Amino acid sequence: MGAATLVGPALDRVALPAPLEACTAAHLTIEQLAALDQGPGRVHDRVVLEPFADAAQLNNFALFFSPEGSIAGVIYHRILCNRRFEIVYPEFTAALRGNFLALRDSHVQTSAKEQALLHAYRLMEGLVDRSDPGVIDDAGRVHQRYLWQ
Repeated sequence: MGAATLVGPALDRVALPAPLEACTAAHLTIEQLAALDQGPGRVHDRVVLEPFADAAQLNNFALFFSPEGSIAGVIYHRILCNRRFEIVYPEFTAALRGNFLALRDSHVQTSAKEQALLHAYRLMEGLVDRSDPGVIDDAGRVHQRYLWQ
């Protein structure tokens, strides 16, 4: 089986953005703030999630960057932190979506792929709000594997 074709820039040339410090005017543009306010909402109460322990687990996280018209894309685009990610990190989102086939393909194993997905996971974790659906379990605890869906 051959490697997946990259549609976007090669992963080793994708710029990894700095983490967002806060959903405020000091850190985002007026347009980004308006998009957050009109859509998924701002993050007011961040949570800490379980980090990935093994690079093999990263393939499921890649589904967050599925093409929007695909079945997975429709499902994952409804998740609020993913919608925030697209607003806050539009260029990085485009690069990840452009490389979706390589990100999802378990036969494509490169340090650039692993680095891009781990970085995206850490950035997206910062966009999960305690009030987002499914973040808090029935016992009132943070669902540690919220992004492992």
